[in-house]
Amino acid sequence: MAERAPGKAKRASQRVAPEPSRAGSAAAPSARGSRQPAGAPAASGPANDTRSEIERERDILKAELETARAEIAALQQQRDQIVNRIDWIIDSLHTLLEDERG
Repeated sequence: MAERAPGKAKRASQRVAPEPSRAGSAAAPSARGSRQPAGAPAASGPANDTRSEIERERDILKAELETARAEIAALQQQRDQIVNRIDWIIDSLHTLLEDERG
């Protein structure tokens, strides 16, 4: 398996959730219970931070995907040029052999 680059963020499933402070009188609401309807203004807090991290990771992955696709296209073009050169060389050799025989 490939190793993760040192500066790369971990996926949400790999992060260790911080333990809530027990000094407060009321526990913080869970991320599930604090969902807002679509179009509602974003509240600042752990859920919003997590969402921002996920969106940032998504953007990074999209950029990496585009880079990989560009590299693949360049490699395919290079391969096609190499195959064409090999075909040209083979045709040239066949022509030389035919000229020597005939």
